[in-house]
Amino acid sequence: VYDSSGNVVSGISNMIQAKKGINASLEIDGVSIRRESNEISDLINGVTLRLSNDSAGQSVTINVTKDYSAITRNVNNFVTQYNALMNALKDSSLKDDSISRQVMNSTRNILTSSYNNRTLTNYGLNHDKSGVLSLDSAKFESLLKNDFNTLSTTLDAMAQALDGNLKIYLDKIIPDRKETLNKQIENIDKTIENMEKNLEKLELSYRKKFYELEKTIASLQRSGDNLTQTLSKWGNSK
Repeated sequence: VYDSSGNVVSGISNMIQAKKGINASLEIDGVSIRRESNEISDLINGVTLRLSNDSAGQSVTINVTKDYSAITRNVNNFVTQYNALMNALKDSSLKDDSISRQVMNSTRNILTSSYNNRTLTNYGLNHDKSGVLSLDSAKFESLLKNDFNTLSTTLDAMAQALDGNLKIYLDKIIPDRKETLNKQIENIDKTIENMEKNLEKLELSYRKKFYELEKTIASLQRSGDNLTQTLSKWGNSK
């Protein structure tokens, strides 16, 4: 702690650096790598290395195993998102829309198609009578462990087909439809605006006509009153 003059009044002063910090240094497959942190997660996909000891000159073998439960969780999450999409497309305001039907049918066809002579039903992904997708996790994980490469290739082929299909809708079809609907809304707004102007003109016209009619009725009423008074006078003069 310093006083107003900059003098130390308490605490620790004149600290000396005992050891200069250095970057982490390691070699993977003959490639030298340096990082500022001892925690490195950008070298091996899905793997975080935590360097805790100085092991200069030593070789360390890292065994990376497949996390089957994580893969199953990701597929279950896909199932959830797929069912949410289908439910949204079945919404009463969208179910009769042609693009909604196209998205629904094309997406469902991709999930029921065959890839490398395999379908997703071979791996526990099934639709029920209502079109709801579900995953038999036990069957899926068993096939993951016993036939990982075939399953991975099948899922990858399906994912690429799905991505390409949805990309067309997201990048082209839906934006074009949105633009068309916006133009239709603009035209409807202009039509309403013109109708409102015409109604205003019609209202003014009717107001003038009723004003003139009111004047005519009032004039007729005065004439009727005068006639009544005149006839009354004539009757009294007899």
